[in-house]
Amino acid sequence: MHHDTQIARNLANGLSRDFHGFLNDVEDLVKQASTATGDELTRVKAKLDARIGAAKDSVSAASADINDRAHGAATATNKYVHEQPWKVISIGAGLGLLLGFLLTRRV
Repeated sequence: MHHDTQIARNLANGLSRDFHGFLNDVEDLVKQASTATGDELTRVKAKLDARIGAAKDSVSAASADINDRAHGAATATNKYVHEQPWKVISIGAGLGLLLGFLLTRRV
C-alpha cells in the first residue's frame, strides 16, 4: 500500500504543478492580450485556447488514471473479502468493539 500512497502523492503533486503552471500561463496571456491588437490578439487567443486544451487533456488523463487505480483497489478488496471472509468479519467486529468502547468512554 505504501507504493500506492506514493503514487497518489506524486499524481497530486504533478496535478498541482500543472495547475499552477496553467494559471501562470493564463495570467501571462491575459497580460499580453490587454496590450495586443489585431494579429497579435489572434495569436494570444490561439495560445490561450491551446493551453486550455492541454490542461483539459491533462485533467482527463489524471482522472482516467485515478479511476483505473480506484477500480483496481476495489477489485483487490473484493477478491480479498471473498478469499478471507472470516478475517474481514473479525477485523470489522474488532473495529466495531473498539469504536463502541471509545464512544462509551466519552459519554
